[in-house]
Amino acid sequence: MYEQYYGDEVGLFGKDKRQKDPHAISAEVNYTPVPLLTLSAGHKQGKSGENDTRFGLEVNYRIGEPLEKQLDTDSIRERRMLAGSRYDLVERNNNIVLEYRKSEVIRIALNRPGNPGD
Repeated sequence: MYEQYYGDEVGLFGKDKRQKDPHAISAEVNYTPVPLLTLSAGHKQGKSGENDTRFGLEVNYRIGEPLEKQLDTDSIRERRMLAGSRYDLVERNNNIVLEYRKSEVIRIALNRPGNPGD
């Protein structure tokens, strides 16, 4: 997958590694031995030599479905079909880095004329 972002302070590889107009290419491989478990490995190569390698183990427990079916290797084909994946969540890149600037608070106190308690 190729991704390109535009801006002066874009954090494609984390909030501490911001770049101007970064781009990256990434690839990921998934292996599902049983419907309950998925193993993954991925690599992202970006601008200026930045890179990121990830390994993952995902547990996909479906409430209300018997555990025997979730451990059955014949059920994998069913889950890979469109009808079997209708309850899956949409996968998105939700890592958004915004520039933060601390705002200054100005407090003004005015004295009221009169006696306290009036």
